Amino acid sequence: MKNNIFKLIILSVGMISGCSVPSKPTPDAYKGPVATIYDTNKYLGPEKGYFFELESIDGGSIQSSSEATRIASSGSGFHMSPVLKNRKVPAKKSVLTIRGVTSYAAPILSFGGGNLNIKGNVQLMLKANENYYVKGQLSEKYKAIWLEDSRGRVISNKIEIGDKSKQKINKEQFINSSQYSTVRIFNTTEGIRNFMGAGRMKVSINGKSYGTIKSKEYIQIKLKAGKHQIDLSHWDLVTLKSNHPVNINQENTFLGITTTPRSNVLSIDEAMPKGYRFIKR
Repeated sequence: MKNNIFKLIILSVGMISGCSVPSKPTPDAYKGPVATIYDTNKYLGPEKGYFFELESIDGGSIQSSSEATRIASSGSGFHMSPVLKNRKVPAKKSVLTIRGVTSYAAPILSFGGGNLNIKGNVQLMLKANENYYVKGQLSEKYKAIWLEDSRGRVISNKIEIGDKSKQKINKEQFINSSQYSTVRIFNTTEGIRNFMGAGRMKVSINGKSYGTIKSKEYIQIKLKAGKHQIDLSHWDLVTLKSNHPVNINQENTFLGITTTPRSNVLSIDEAMPKGYRFIKR
């Protein structure tokens, strides 16, 4: 028995020491032009979410959003504290390893199945001062991962698994910089947090306050296509604030917001669930 325990300890140490150390996507000595790559996510509730993220660039591993989220959520029980990473990288032709993964607030939650994932490499000429977004879809019948530019255009090969014909087609139309999007912001906070008063979220967009949105409520506004800054805050023993850059490029935009014990979450969704009450602003 002692020998088995000893072997287990040795194995555990070996596994830990074998983990790769994330490298810097842009070397300290590099002084040339850069591009920025953003991870994205789909929030599925306080316990689970999908992350579409950059894993490595030209073979050098970097810290992903799912890993940063795992660290930030440690000790929070079954409440996830999502962290979305972005990184500046040299503007040049590069091989990017991108992936879509399922992430949970606690490891034990993953034992129930539903751990969808996809991963692959894309080669891309990264342009100076451009923003890129890792996007994807995860379902039992269809999985895909790709890159988009700041205008919402797919600019890489799509890595796909499954039958695309059975996946719901997004018929949204992209808009140009002179057009406006109908934006719905809805509060998806659930459970006991609402009884504690911690489910109320204050929302500001580009410095303008839009008041407080309670659970199962939504507001509807018009925003011009382009980049916007959304600031969220809620009270949970202390005031928790967060800043979220959002690129608006479709006729209809759905933004889900949620409070957690450590942070605020904002996700771009395909639609707004039924049963939400409109709040005029």
